[in-house]
Amino acid sequence: WSTFIAMGKGIPDGENSMYVVRRHAVLKANGGVLVQNVILYDACNGLAFSVPEQSNHFNMNGGGGVDGNSNNHNHASSGGVGNSDVSVPLCNLIDISIVYNQTQIYANLQGAIHPSLASFNWEFENRQCWKPLFQSKGRHKRFESA
Repeated sequence: WSTFIAMGKGIPDGENSMYVVRRHAVLKANGGVLVQNVILYDACNGLAFSVPEQSNHFNMNGGGGVDGNSNNHNHASSGGVGNSDVSVPLCNLIDISIVYNQTQIYANLQGAIHPSLASFNWEFENRQCWKPLFQSKGRHKRFESA
């Protein structure tokens, strides 16, 4: 599991909505990445929303592909509202501008896709959907405090 902060637009919070993102991703032997689980935590009220499993995975060697295990369930935990229709958003976060952690900042390049839908891509390694600020792993260290 890895933890990130997502900043974007939400209802009723407006342009400065913040969510904690917990992501469980597995590196595949062929260089692909499969995001197995994403949980969004609303920083304002503490509600947790489990994002539906993605049916696509990203191959770091070029392009995406369909994964054989596409289970599209749509449910929420800790007081969220569940729904079996994968086209219905789970939470009030309607757009993500950036996602960051202690080592990288990612800009969201995806169009208007609600972050809690199964069609939203949480594979930060996919350069068609996410643009990293720091191109090399060591470059961000110059910003660390002494």
